[in-house]
Amino acid sequence: IGKLVNLVTSATSTVKHLYAATLCNLSDLKSLRARMVEEGAISALSTLSRGAETRTRRICAVVLQNLSAAKSVRVEMASRNSVAVAYALSSDQDPIILRCIGLTLSRLATEHSNCQRIIHEGGIAALCNIAVKYPSIPGITQPVASAFQQLSANQAFRVNIVNEGCVTAVASLLRSSSDMFTLQHSLLALCNLLCEPENHLPIIQQGLILTLITMSGSENTIVKDFCSLAFLNLSAAEDSRKHLVNAGAITAIIALAKEESEQTKRRCAATFCNLSYYALGMSRMVSDGIIPAIVDLVLAKDMVTVHCSCAALCRLCSTVENAKLILDSGAVPN
Repeated sequence: IGKLVNLVTSATSTVKHLYAATLCNLSDLKSLRARMVEEGAISALSTLSRGAETRTRRICAVVLQNLSAAKSVRVEMASRNSVAVAYALSSDQDPIILRCIGLTLSRLATEHSNCQRIIHEGGIAALCNIAVKYPSIPGITQPVASAFQQLSANQAFRVNIVNEGCVTAVASLLRSSSDMFTLQHSLLALCNLLCEPENHLPIIQQGLILTLITMSGSENTIVKDFCSLAFLNLSAAEDSRKHLVNAGAITAIIALAKEESEQTKRRCAATFCNLSYYALGMSRMVSDGIIPAIVDLVLAKDMVTVHCSCAALCRLCSTVENAKLILDSGAVPN
């Protein structure tokens, strides 16, 4: 392996293809993967893929995918610049290459210590390249969505991920994919990113509130639940509440509050409670039907839901007109 790695620098394009094929055959053997990484296979892939024909670059991507299948070598792969190699290969248009790169980065992201390298060495840009080029092919979008979800689960890196431009990619997946795995993981990634108020404006500017409103009408209960979580996280920031109300999200949240899931109801009640602080939007919320929805939630079995609903009604009672509407909607018996 060591000799092969040393020879690749001076090879012609045809011979480079043979070297890449040799490395690919070796990477199929599970017992050799750790040794290949130790002896410089990642560096060899960087040399072989640079300026090579598509067929050679494709084999290099397959080697990366094979090596990343070994959990024991993922940290060392990242330390040996595998993320940079993946980024270089992500500029390709070949769907096989992009699928292999997405899967490689998804696997590398399972190791917490790799996350910083993935963010700062072009990994997010690579995932964005892939998501934007093929946002509707499940075999490509699934590992990309999974990678975004795993990376966004790390609180310390959420702002960095958005700064690297992942919002456009996540939006592309949510709007173009019909694959349920992709949609669920992309939505969960978005929910994670929305935990940080600094991320709200870029997400809002990308038009994702309207996307969430559309998706909340899905028949899939998990998608609906994640939509309720996204709305809740958005409503937690004072500056984001006006965007939710003005975009017409109240109607979508009211529909979600009618779901059977106690968790979804709880999130909707908490969202209503947060939005009730937005005094300037109170008339719009009332006209959209927020009062009957909250009155219904007062009867929920979950005490957190009841607490949030009562708190929201307290705030809405601040005007005589609203107080009359609350009385007329049956709040007192409830």
